[in-house]
Amino acid sequence: GSPLSDYYARNPLMRIAAGRAIAELGTDPASLPKALGPVDYEVGIIAGDRSLNPFLARHIAGSSDGKVSVANAKLECMRDFLVIHKSHTWIMCSLAVIDQILYFLGHGRFQSTGHASNTRGADIIAPRLTPATGNGHDPSPRNS
Repeated sequence: GSPLSDYYARNPLMRIAAGRAIAELGTDPASLPKALGPVDYEVGIIAGDRSLNPFLARHIAGSSDGKVSVANAKLECMRDFLVIHKSHTWIMCSLAVIDQILYFLGHGRFQSTGHASNTRGADIIAPRLTPATGNGHDPSPRNS
């Protein structure tokens, strides 16, 4: 959940504009993120640490993507965790993030970024999908 949602849930105009979702996404024990139980599948989490709006980010303690703190993005049962220099709004459009998701789906972990903790990186350098096949496999023949 996000402390930003907690902040806006106390504002009557924001409650009208955002509806009940604003309160459901907070950090209160009754919020939706807190009500979700443990998962029984592999989870990889990618969090951003850049905000486009310093006014909003000041309501979030620690590093954040402007909406969710890096600390609040973590799950106890996660398989892997990665932080990149992106904002909440644009993280899903990052080609590096897409590459990391594809890598996680194939390997059950994120690709190493060359950093000791695997939790920092500008835009992560990862292999791009090959235009020839579009499936991430090298189309050139291999010698076995």
